[in-house]
Amino acid sequence: MPLFFSEHKLVDFDNWFATFENNEVRLELEKKTGVTAIRIIRYLDEPNHLIVVFEALNRDSMSKIEFDPRLQERFSDKSIFVEPPKIIGGYHIADFENYIPGSEASMKAFWIIHDLADYDKWNDHRMETESKRKSFLLEHSVRNIRQLQNIEDPNNVISVVIAPSRDTLVALLSEPWSQETFANRGIYKGIPKIMGPFSAIDL
Repeated sequence: MPLFFSEHKLVDFDNWFATFENNEVRLELEKKTGVTAIRIIRYLDEPNHLIVVFEALNRDSMSKIEFDPRLQERFSDKSIFVEPPKIIGGYHIADFENYIPGSEASMKAFWIIHDLADYDKWNDHRMETESKRKSFLLEHSVRNIRQLQNIEDPNNVISVVIAPSRDTLVALLSEPWSQETFANRGIYKGIPKIMGPFSAIDL
């Protein structure tokens, strides 16, 4: 089932979470629509900035929650929200490792946003260079744990990785081999962007 990400910019996380976790309107709508909130992804450097992760069959199911008048009224509450939440995309998932968030104290979770010119060419390149790529990641203590592919734009791909620090990822993406790949305009439109680090709360 696809995952949908709802970006939240909050006034105060604790105040929001106290009214979100067991919110009767949200739980009622989830039951009616088959949508389920499964996780909160929180920016470690911006604790009031987070992403709520939902499982949903399709975008229409998410819209029934997103545009419900009762939740719209809540979203307009400036004591809770800096701005109304917004859906930033729905994604198909492929897991490469059964990683439990927070299970390794020395590792942090990040997103690497790939702005691709051609997903198939990118995937072919990954397969052709798999051995070198895995060795390359290992050298930098980086592990690729999940891939997200946008359900509407297949060239919008996110690699979910764990690494000791953002500096580690910057160094990885700055390596000559990485830069050579990013410069291939048949594969990439530009250099990938790093988001995070994140913590996670399972619901």
